[in-house]
Formats: sequence, C-alpha cells, structure tokens
Amino acid sequence: ELPDSLMSSRVMRELYLTKNQLNGTIPTFKDFNGLHKLYLNFNYLTGSIPKSIMTLSGLTEFNIANNNVDGTIPPEIGKMTSLEKINMNHNFLTGSIP
Repeated sequence: ELPDSLMSSRVMRELYLTKNQLNGTIPTFKDFNGLHKLYLNFNYLTGSIPKSIMTLSGLTEFNIANNNVDGTIPPEIGKMTSLEKINMNHNFLTGSIP
C-alpha cells in the first residue's frame, strides 16, 4: 500500500514505482490531472485496471507491464487522447486495446 501523503499529492507530474515489490491492487488515482507518467511495472500488482486511471486527463505514459493484473482492458483507454505510450504486457488481461 502506498502512503497517504503520496496519494494526496496533486502536483506530481511523474511517478516511477518500477521494481518496488508492490502488491495488492493498482491504487486509485483521483485528482491527479497533472500526472503525465505512471510506471508501476515489475511489481506484484493484481486485480483490474481501476476506472480512475481513465480520468487522468494529462497522462501520456502508462506502464503496468510484468504484474498479475487481470480482467478486460477498459475501452475507455482508447479515449485517452493524451496517452502516447502504454505497456501492459505480461499480465492476464483480455480483450484488445481500443
């Protein structure tokens, strides 16, 4: 679990948590519209991609590769106009990238 102080930051632009042995579900990121890069790859995250990811209007890079994330790829990802790079490989996701 990530500390509350980190999850309450509204001015963070980049968050790199690669190879931190994080487990549990992907955290809910609310009101992080300034976040441009989110890297959660090479951890032990489970569950599905939370809907809150799709509300990050400024997100340009999203990486959850090499986790244990499952479920269907949310179709809303295809509507994220600022998203330039996405890496979700080596998970248990179904469906296609819209």
